[in-house]
Amino acid sequence: MNKPRFSDMQILAILREAANGAQAAVLCRKYHISDTTFYNWRRKFGAAVPPASPDQLSRENRLLRQRLSAQERELASLRQRPGSR
Repeated sequence: MNKPRFSDMQILAILREAANGAQAAVLCRKYHISDTTFYNWRRKFGAAVPPASPDQLSRENRLLRQRLSAQERELASLRQRPGSR
């Protein structure tokens, strides 16, 4: 089996460009792919376009960790109260 020319992340970056308003024909010429390939990718990956930057992912990650630690602290304080079960 042949090695794919584009990784999934590269494909998603191309699809993100299309979602931001670039025309499909222009992207196909730019990346040397056929229209059929572009539309197959769009059908396969659909709305799986990731956030725009790794910074956004790290911010989301940090917020989720903060929420988790707050919940863990709340559970720990509930467990330590006398007479509560």
